[in-house]
Amino acid sequence: MSHLVPDAGPMLAVSSGTDAAASHTIAHQAQPQPVHTDSRHSGSAGATALADPESSSAAAPHAGTSAAPAEPTAASTAAGAATTAYTSAHSGDALPSLAAFPPLPGVESFPGPTAGSSNDPINLDYTKEKVIYHPTPLTSFGYLTITAATHIGRRKNQEDRMLVAPALMNGELSFFGVFDGTVQEHASEWVHRNIVRVLYSCPSFLAFCRLSPADRADPKSRAIFAHAVKECYAQTDAELLEFCRVHEHHYTSCTSITVFLHHPSQTLYCAHLADSHAVVGIPTPNAQGRLVGQLLTLPHRPDTPAELERIRRAGGTLVYLHTNKPFIRGGDFHQRKLAMQLNYSRAFGGKDLKPFGLSAEPDIRVIEVKMPSNGNKLAPPSQRSGEDVRALILGSDGLWDVVSPSDAVKAASYLMAVHCGRAQAQAQAADPAGAAAAAAGVAGDREFREAAEQFGDKQLLTPSEYLVQLALENHVIKGSNDNVTSIVVFF
Repeated sequence: MSHLVPDAGPMLAVSSGTDAAASHTIAHQAQPQPVHTDSRHSGSAGATALADPESSSAAAPHAGTSAAPAEPTAASTAAGAATTAYTSAHSGDALPSLAAFPPLPGVESFPGPTAGSSNDPINLDYTKEKVIYHPTPLTSFGYLTITAATHIGRRKNQEDRMLVAPALMNGELSFFGVFDGTVQEHASEWVHRNIVRVLYSCPSFLAFCRLSPADRADPKSRAIFAHAVKECYAQTDAELLEFCRVHEHHYTSCTSITVFLHHPSQTLYCAHLADSHAVVGIPTPNAQGRLVGQLLTLPHRPDTPAELERIRRAGGTLVYLHTNKPFIRGGDFHQRKLAMQLNYSRAFGGKDLKPFGLSAEPDIRVIEVKMPSNGNKLAPPSQRSGEDVRALILGSDGLWDVVSPSDAVKAASYLMAVHCGRAQAQAQAADPAGAAAAAAGVAGDREFREAAEQFGDKQLLTPSEYLVQLALENHVIKGSNDNVTSIVVFF
């Protein structure tokens, strides 16, 4: 497996604002442990902390969600159980190698990203870009297949938000984000609606767009775009804090997990705050072609040494509450009638805690990945350079607190294989000769067909729907509750 981008000019990783070289591959990245944060902003004696939104939120639910917690349907539960049964029974088997997921016949398709830079000037009018802010069925965008799902869970308010922007910058850039709100949805709603606009105003982003196509595709320009992501986070937070000041939302905040895919340079940029995470699916030689999950991010906890040093330097304090979970508090917490505390140490917003060490500076990872080599045509992975990433999953902590990266990637890749197999069967039935000829050049055709036959005629969820469903079922088992959001991308 190829190593991560060497730090010879281009930035490999930005951690707390410092360019830091990494000497390991994705496969050897330390695995973060789940962080259970059902009570991330509750109070204690001495001050009245903000009430949990489960009991205090009166805001209208996000579009597409129900105001009252909805229980999984019998059909979706049965489909989920079937997938769980398969993946449990075949945990040692080789799932489809899935070298290249083809665009699905009969699935709605839109213009997608392009692997080659265009000579046309980059569109800098963000209002003309296609950005999706709501759950998305299985949809083909060029050589990307994307699906997104969210559920209010057993909460009274939906505070998770998402965005999917498959083809920014004339198709050169794809942008995905999940934002998990705390103290109602004011921060997450504002961020997901404004972060693309903010990105298009950042000096480093504008400088990157004005480079020649060859320079944008050059790995030496990665540092410019990574700095643009850092600028975008800083400006997003500054504008959000002003919005919160004007509207007196002093205590609202949100986590963030964002991934940018720049296709001409074959580069993945991952930036995050707090406990929302991104996972990639990569094949390993000893897994016989099966995709395995690997976290790209580590949670920002108030009690980790670097975070705690910053918090104390700013006058903040650390306390442990709710079965020994670390919380950040302001130094004046006990002198106030209303104060904020959080179970994470970096976030957008959180105006009340920003003077006490709550940071909006993201950790940024820059990784060379194996992307399609020309136009919208897939090249065999063996002919691509970089990390062999085949899938990407973004999720809020409502997902990752109860579903492991390996289980998420295993289930998502299996369901994607079933979808491909069913689509091929439908195409074969409609046009036997044409479908057979087309399928002859598709890697994994036999695996797709066998996966579909094994799944049978049971109701088929999209990969993101299944992951949300699985998380909700695990919430019931573990006695937890949270909103759950998942975005799944296959290359």
